[in-house]
Amino acid sequence: MTILKSATVAVTCTGNAGSGSGNADSDSFVGEIVGLEVNYDSTTPNTTDIIVSSKRTGLTIWTLNNANTDVYKVPVIGKVLANNAAVLDSEVNSVAEAPYCVDQGVNVSLTHANNTGNQVVVTVFYRK
Repeated sequence: MTILKSATVAVTCTGNAGSGSGNADSDSFVGEIVGLEVNYDSTTPNTTDIIVSSKRTGLTIWTLNNANTDVYKVPVIGKVLANNAAVLDSEVNSVAEAPYCVDQGVNVSLTHANNTGNQVVVTVFYRK
């Protein structure tokens, strides 16, 4: 039986309004990421770029540029063929997507944000 858990990461930025940046780590956790709830502050500009990555490896789990609208995403590893070639539209249904697993939690990084309060709060849902 798997247990569904969550970890929350709040990012406060420094710098000038509209060009602020910052990052924050989640508490450490081991699990399969099943969803990301991204809640932007009402003052976050629509120029904001967000990257959620593995805390240990730095590999990108999910990214979005020029956004400030709250979203829920289910990140999966992109579809590739066994020979690492690009997947054609005609092949897309024959290649399975794979979930991300992390062993030390995640890092959330923001750029082009404001410098007031928590510009974003990301809740990571994961199976343990």
